[in-house]
Amino acid sequence: MTLPKNTRVNFIYKTNKNNKTYGRIDLNTIRYKLRHQTSARYITVRINHNFKTVKANAADKLTTLVKGTPTTSDSKNAKLPVLRLTTDGYVEYFKTSSMTQKPVSSTKITALKKKWQPVTRLRQIKYVEIT
Repeated sequence: MTLPKNTRVNFIYKTNKNNKTYGRIDLNTIRYKLRHQTSARYITVRINHNFKTVKANAADKLTTLVKGTPTTSDSKNAKLPVLRLTTDGYVEYFKTSSMTQKPVSSTKITALKKKWQPVTRLRQIKYVEIT
């Protein structure tokens, strides 16, 4: 699998082996065009000068929007339309919540505008960009 230059990814964890740092990338958080190149859900890569830490943006904190109420059960959610925001800056629309299917539509996010303050604090997640 090849990730294009300047692609933002989410590292789940980092580890050191033989004085080298490795990280596991969550492939479910990147766009379908890259995600479907492999059946794996995660890949482990060596972290070197090609990766740099970047600040999280608004799309990183809200990844999935499902039609319905917050109390809707998972079985009902499986049949509902889903909007998904990826870490590499795309919005994907799915007819159902199955992320294995090809999205109906995918659009690049060109700008984000924050107009509200979240009620609860979200855990700070570090995202990196491949350079």
